[in-house]
Amino acid sequence: MPPTSTRLILCEQHRRWSGPVRLALRQAPPPLTEGQLCEVRQLEDCDDFLQAWPASLLAVEITEQRFEIALQWISRWDRLCPDARVAVLWPAFPSLAVAALREAGAVDALRSTSQAGQLVKLASRHAARVPDPQVSVCERILADLPWRNGS
Repeated sequence: MPPTSTRLILCEQHRRWSGPVRLALRQAPPPLTEGQLCEVRQLEDCDDFLQAWPASLLAVEITEQRFEIALQWISRWDRLCPDARVAVLWPAFPSLAVAALREAGAVDALRSTSQAGQLVKLASRHAARVPDPQVSVCERILADLPWRNGS
């Protein structure tokens, strides 16, 4: 997995998650590293990163006041960047909100910074599944064949 193929984009206003996520990234095995963490403060700022790395995982802090706007952005990203994934960070998820967020395209909902390790694992699994854009489809298929190593 080349380091340029995906990013963990952390979108939060108050930097509560930044430290715990960086620590979890330092302790996590590849394919994701601390150097692949991109931090932004506004939902609108995520677009630039998604244009550069469309197969990224976005971790988006949601507040009750910005719930509807966040829901629209998540739904938009789900349509425009089908290889990207979104996890939401919100300490008080009403059950109906979780259902709406998942319907919009969110793959996970995390409540506490103590779940930073879970977020990094999710991002690492996602990064591991993203194909190397420099390897052709044919090469990927051949690499997955059971007899590829003379077995």
